[in-house]
Amino acid sequence: MVSFGGRHVILYCLCSWISVEAADLDYIESSIKKYFSDTRHHAINNRYKMAARDYVYKEFSSFGLVAEYFEFSLPPVSTKSNFTTVIGMLKGSHFGTAYDKMIAIGAHYDTVNTTKGVDDNGSGRGTKRKNTIMFAAFDLKEENCKGSELLLDSWLEPWLFKNYGQAAELLESHGVFILDSVMNYNASIKSQTSLPNMKSLFPETFSSVSEDNYKGDFLAMVYRNPTSDLVLANMFKAKWKEANREQFELETFPLPFEEYSELPEKQQLNYRYFMKSDHASFWDYEVPAIYLTDTYNYRGVMAACYHRPCDDASMILSDDNLKFLGKTADVLTMTINQLSDPYQGTNEASRCNQQTLLITLMYLIYTNIIQCL
Repeated sequence: MVSFGGRHVILYCLCSWISVEAADLDYIESSIKKYFSDTRHHAINNRYKMAARDYVYKEFSSFGLVAEYFEFSLPPVSTKSNFTTVIGMLKGSHFGTAYDKMIAIGAHYDTVNTTKGVDDNGSGRGTKRKNTIMFAAFDLKEENCKGSELLLDSWLEPWLFKNYGQAAELLESHGVFILDSVMNYNASIKSQTSLPNMKSLFPETFSSVSEDNYKGDFLAMVYRNPTSDLVLANMFKAKWKEANREQFELETFPLPFEEYSELPEKQQLNYRYFMKSDHASFWDYEVPAIYLTDTYNYRGVMAACYHRPCDDASMILSDDNLKFLGKTADVLTMTINQLSDPYQGTNEASRCNQQTLLITLMYLIYTNIIQCL
């Protein structure tokens, strides 16, 4: 098991795949319309939320993942509803041993009670893998990220000891990719609003966006520069460039701290915007994590629709948005493949692996895309 700051924790598990060159956009679009285009909130539309949850579980299973529910209650939020994070694992040949390197890919599937959340997380096979990859669809992200926090606090350690025994003490983790609202693309001039304190905190990124006439044509990548986050960030950045499709850009937001809680109060306020998703739960455990987002309400239509009823399929499911989402999924797949140390197989097996991983990633990405912070 990995020990971080005196706390034993291991993250969702890593993987092995091959790079994917083109996302299955028809599959993405049909899934979003059917399962992620209405409100998924326990107090407003719990039945639809449960249908989305069960769809995630079913899809995980159909792609060959070992799926399970992590159910929990949280009386301060609701005394009538239980909550569920859906977990899916693709076991590698190192599963159950100290050699299993790990990475997580996470997104949330709940929404606030006023939005259908198509951009705010409805959007977020082949060669044998050595390592294991685990995907998680978090509940209660919209309640201060309680789903990911409780997964780390209550579910993870018992699961590790059950499956790895004493080897859990020796496991290492590559880290986690969190996707939260990654489907809003807008290449119009002045469609992108500057993020809070962006000019003073990230002058190079601010210059890049301003020189591009404030177009909302990029994916934002947030990470802590002085930590192992940088390793994941550099890999993802290299694969983004390799994937071409230059109309979809990547902008980086390197945070200059390791522990957010140790910053003076004023600095915490300056960086608060960049701590509003599930990656913060992992940072609290000193786990490397990358946060990917389209900046949601700071861009285009989401400036008016974020956490509002108009965040629905009719506003978000454009060809450009789906292609933007497709590049993100492709690049994430390529990055995971590099980290996974896969065995080499036949071309047919490689294509099969690509399709399985891509579909799995896309599903998880929707759950994340269709909800808002």
